[in-house]
Amino acid sequence: MNILFVAAEMHPFAKTGGLADVVGALPLALARRGHQVHLVLPAYPAALTAGIPCTLLPQRVAVSLGNTCMEAGVYAAKVDDVTVWLLDLPTLYARPTLYGSPCGDYPDNYLRFAALCQGALAVTRALGFRPDIIHGHDWHAALLPALLHWRTPELFFVNTATVLTVHNLAFQGLFPAATLAELGLPADWLQVERAEFYGQFSFLKAGLQAAEKITTVSPTYRQETLLPAFGCGLDGVLRQRAPDYRGILNGIDYAEWNPASDARLAANYERDSLAGKGRCKAALQRRLGLPISPDVPLLAVVSRLTEQKGCDLLLKIMPRLTAAPLQLALLGTGDEHFLQAFRAIAAEKAPNVALNLAFHPELGPLMYAGADMFLMPSRFEPCGISQLIALRYGTVPVVRRTGGLTDTVEQASATTGNGFLFDSYDRESFCQALQSALAAYRDRTGWQLLMQRGMAADHSWERSVGAYENVYHEALQMRRGGKS
Repeated sequence: MNILFVAAEMHPFAKTGGLADVVGALPLALARRGHQVHLVLPAYPAALTAGIPCTLLPQRVAVSLGNTCMEAGVYAAKVDDVTVWLLDLPTLYARPTLYGSPCGDYPDNYLRFAALCQGALAVTRALGFRPDIIHGHDWHAALLPALLHWRTPELFFVNTATVLTVHNLAFQGLFPAATLAELGLPADWLQVERAEFYGQFSFLKAGLQAAEKITTVSPTYRQETLLPAFGCGLDGVLRQRAPDYRGILNGIDYAEWNPASDARLAANYERDSLAGKGRCKAALQRRLGLPISPDVPLLAVVSRLTEQKGCDLLLKIMPRLTAAPLQLALLGTGDEHFLQAFRAIAAEKAPNVALNLAFHPELGPLMYAGADMFLMPSRFEPCGISQLIALRYGTVPVVRRTGGLTDTVEQASATTGNGFLFDSYDRESFCQALQSALAAYRDRTGWQLLMQRGMAADHSWERSVGAYENVYHEALQMRRGGKS
């Protein structure tokens, strides 16, 4: 199949979170199975300077937004067998960050990502890549199904089916109703049956209504989003589309995340030879200024510091952690009020706590490899990538039972399971799960078996890519006159 991915970010070009990891890995997995895969991404300054050779093509494309017509350049790059086209509109994308400043989102994000959708169609048309499938990701690309299916059919795309993946339903691309006219979109899109959402225009709702197939990033999150508590006001739409809505668990790139070959680590190790993990722990303790103590449990947090990630819960138990016979290492940036709270804790200089409240990408792999446990007390978690990396590196996750965490972490017992879970979103439940993990840690033989069970699980993209192929075939059948 010819498959076009459209997304706002992709590793290694530009990244703020797990979306970039998925878009960086899934196309490569599909290409390895013989598909022709291309991808359209904004030409952010970070993308053009990411170290991937980019060639400015002679073709330029017209991007029309209402009464405004812009001429965009196109850069081409290759990542393995995947062609990446970077849409160059400096007035929209030449910004220091992807989505906004500390003061909030860029006010013209509706223009920026409507241009991405219109530009993706223009680029593929101009360069002659006729996709069987256009696979858009999150609200930034959610106008694509509507542009293809709610307007006069365009011959070039007449047989193209669309798939929309929701990575986090909380981000919907909501803008004032007047946005429609500014983007040159028909007024009748502002209907409850289409893209109207409580008087506003929703990019995401448009995609959910218009795409042949919808996916999200774990089976449990799919079930959660059908309910009001997690549906963010769109649960009714998703229930109506339930037959066309799939939950497919994310994976991780096993070439990048492999403790046996990861050159970033102080020592390599694998499931049946774990000595190197102890050396990684000592190196991490040394790097963070923590006492080098092989027998003291080292707990790690690598996270965006937001309410979704359970940072308020983590703050509530910090007094217990600083007083306990353990070490805690945290790496993250995020919301200012959480940063201020963690800075206040760092100022107390507890000898067993190392807080790194800045962007240090090189430190992440060291923490996954060097820690004994990985904390992820998420309020909600569509899938989660961090717990998959932790399992791969033999670092036992302690997580809340929600979304993809439910699908990937199984409660540990003497002979089964790979981590520790809690249900209620409160301090005591979190502490009880931690106490269970710390008690299990004291049995060194049992703990090693627990680590090995986590490392044995298959969370590679090869496990999930077949499910996407099935969705693509079903979408094509729907588009071309049949029913799936």
